[in-house]
Amino acid sequence: MAGRYEEPIAERFAEGYAAVVEMLKQNSLALFGWMNLLFLKVHLKDRGLLLNRDRRVASPRISDLYDWPEIHHVHCVARMVYTNAALAANALGSISIIPAKTNLPGGDFDYADYYPGRAVLLRSGDVAIFCVLNDSCGALNLLMNDLERISGPLGAAQCRELLAWFAYANILIKQRPRFYTTVDPNAARLVISANVPEELDANDFSATEFGKIAHFLLKGLFSSAPRAKPGDDILEYVRQGRWTFLFDKERRFIENSI
Repeated sequence: MAGRYEEPIAERFAEGYAAVVEMLKQNSLALFGWMNLLFLKVHLKDRGLLLNRDRRVASPRISDLYDWPEIHHVHCVARMVYTNAALAANALGSISIIPAKTNLPGGDFDYADYYPGRAVLLRSGDVAIFCVLNDSCGALNLLMNDLERISGPLGAAQCRELLAWFAYANILIKQRPRFYTTVDPNAARLVISANVPEELDANDFSATEFGKIAHFLLKGLFSSAPRAKPGDDILEYVRQGRWTFLFDKERRFIENSI
């Protein structure tokens, strides 16, 4: 799996944004499978981590909160290169590559995911990859108009906020894809497929529900955020769904955002 995922992808990242985009065009399944693998390994690690790190208090492990059957599809996709399984086009999740700012104060690497929304962010150098693992590209379609407004590289906070948008868009999908695996007798291989509803329908947007996700993903970056004005906490505005690092009031991309 290292030879099929880590080594060729590391080479493309070393060459920069254009090389990663070209890889997505030529072999989107490799990048998608790799993002599934990252998500899987991170949450398998949670089997050894306590929910409450105060060892004086009895605490379950983080993984005790997970619905593990829901992770089965992620596991199957992550192991495609090992099992030689094929992935049908309708089982491919949302994946978007956007330029990222470099020489940032917090460094040029970031990983984050939002488990309930099965959404993953990886920022490395001048590349930011956003991926939703179980939506059959539904979140990408819901966000397309906003994605087209992004006209420059993303800062660290902008990346985390966009991850929140991908995660929330996935959560809002009403009729979800149903994944299954069959055997292709002609090719003698497994095929991971999906039953996808004919129409993409989403629940109504809630600013406060989105704000909770954005706050969760941003609070680690901005736990000591500056005040917007005396008495106003930016993170509190984020939690209320009243603050965006991505767009101004006219929905124009904020190029000098953080």
